[in-house]
Amino acid sequence: MFEGHMNAVKLLHLYDGPGARVAPAVRNGALLGVWGADGARPLRGFATGGGLRLEGEKIFASGLGLVRFAIVTLRDGIADDGPDRLALVDVSDPARQDPSAWKASGMRATVSGRFDFSGLEIDAGHIIGQPGDYVREPHFEGGIWRYCAAHLGGAEALVALWRDALATRGRLDDPMQLGRYARAVSLCRAMASLLRETARTVEAATDEREAIDAAVAAALLARQFVEEGCVEILQLAEKSLGTAAYMTGTPIERVRRDLSIFLRQAAPDAKLLKAGRLLAGASDAAPW
Repeated sequence: MFEGHMNAVKLLHLYDGPGARVAPAVRNGALLGVWGADGARPLRGFATGGGLRLEGEKIFASGLGLVRFAIVTLRDGIADDGPDRLALVDVSDPARQDPSAWKASGMRATVSGRFDFSGLEIDAGHIIGQPGDYVREPHFEGGIWRYCAAHLGGAEALVALWRDALATRGRLDDPMQLGRYARAVSLCRAMASLLRETARTVEAATDEREAIDAAVAAALLARQFVEEGCVEILQLAEKSLGTAAYMTGTPIERVRRDLSIFLRQAAPDAKLLKAGRLLAGASDAAPW
């Protein structure tokens, strides 16, 4: 939820829009979000004089009842082609929220689900930037480093709970357990180091095409490494704890289950292929 909030703040900072309008609410604790996934009825905006009438829905909308303002992607109400636009919309109406649409076993605390925008009207002041800004690099794919940091946080939480469980059971001095635990800690440290470097690369990238491509490739590679590292940590913890890792109602089971689903971000194979293409096309023969 916090990563989504920071993503929204970043978009408002990068592109012209209603940042000043919501700044007081944010300072008073309002939570923002970014909802991009369309449902069966993609979100569209129909011109109504000085504003837009919205029709459609968003799914996988995290923070129903928690997020007050969401940045959403929307299509032109008439044309099917062309880049999406961004708009900031008040999503606090509980009558439009459907948390029952979230069927996954994990990440239930995010209160994700479907939000129906049909009939909502917004004025021109709610529009953010220009068409296509949402996917502008290096802050779209490049911004992957932020949710990778959240993945790492989940892995670190699991490792801490795992260590406490071993200590409670008097098994922390077992050589096999120590080996698994040390491997997990080393993976967390490696991921943290890589993500710090990746964040600096992305946030400092210039507008030059080569710098943008390098930043995006760095983020995509970091995403692959973090996913693989987290999966290995999950496997190590499960092997170490046995059935205790699966006992419902325990912090370990919840963190393990939440991290397992959080890692399943969209199109991982496509992201790795894109990184490979960017690296293969780079002028530097040594991309590291």
